[in-house]
Amino acid sequence: MRAWPTALSLGLGLIPVAMFVAMVGMLVSKALPALSEPGLGELFSSSFSSQYSTGVAVYGLLPAMFGTVLITLIAIGIALPVSLAMAVLSSEFPLGGVGRAMRVVLGALSGIPAIVYALLAVVFVNQFMIPKFAGGFTFDHFDPTAVGATAETWPPSDVPWNAGAFPWDPTGLNNSTLLAGVLIALLIIPFMAPLIDDAFRNVPAAAKEASLALGANRWHTLRHVTLPMALAGIVPAVALGTLKGMGDTMIVIFVVGWEAQAIPDPPFDVLERTAPLPAAGANLLGSFQAQDACKEAACSSGYFSAVFLLILALVVVVVAGVLQARLRRRLTQ
Repeated sequence: MRAWPTALSLGLGLIPVAMFVAMVGMLVSKALPALSEPGLGELFSSSFSSQYSTGVAVYGLLPAMFGTVLITLIAIGIALPVSLAMAVLSSEFPLGGVGRAMRVVLGALSGIPAIVYALLAVVFVNQFMIPKFAGGFTFDHFDPTAVGATAETWPPSDVPWNAGAFPWDPTGLNNSTLLAGVLIALLIIPFMAPLIDDAFRNVPAAAKEASLALGANRWHTLRHVTLPMALAGIVPAVALGTLKGMGDTMIVIFVVGWEAQAIPDPPFDVLERTAPLPAAGANLLGSFQAQDACKEAACSSGYFSAVFLLILALVVVVVAGVLQARLRRRLTQ
């Protein structure tokens, strides 16, 4: 009778493990045909085209891989400083009711579906990006003479032309990689900020008090005592935000579309549209443009993108685990 709680706990705990193993096995088995058709050489090429847009299907996933990295870097670059600031204000510089309200708001934001953030693209484009960056003009009504150009010379020949990309046509939902990164940042901040706050709160009070007793002020204590000791908890928070940012599909489909046809030129042009792997894989598997069953090469390429995304997630988890272990060992020395 005493053994049944252990057996029940073990059985329930193995359910997600079994589901994960089955999912990985299914993805790998479905992705294996992509190694022969279209082949690794084409999968890791820098060009992608749909059979519905050009008549010839080329399944180069390198632009989508680049788009995944670019959007994730933008999102983490925005979300990490904001989450750190919120955690510092909440734990190190208590603001009374403001801090409590902040935690309530974060809890509410974490429950908002990704589709809501995707629909915010319309608000961002119409209320912020068009007035601030495009001067309130749209491409259909734009007068080139307003900027000293003529209809024959606009747009300039040395500017990469993409009629659906910001800022040339900011009226559409498909806007820019920058906007996708901003919206992904809004999605992951509610997940990162509470974890970073917990990391700050888990720093021993004795270490802070010793620093203050030696004459250090709050900012010196924060930079040289609290932050170094909290890094072991901040790293997994950043890893969680990275994984969530890498895996989102709905927001990026709304904002940058589902095809990454080429690596932007220059590579870090955030005003172009570079769809990430989740959107490209969903397009290959779902055939959004034709709304029918995907062809064998397209399906296997879509599953291959999922496997590669899973490998990227594994790399993030391993790197975060190694960094966390090193930081914890440094604290114990």
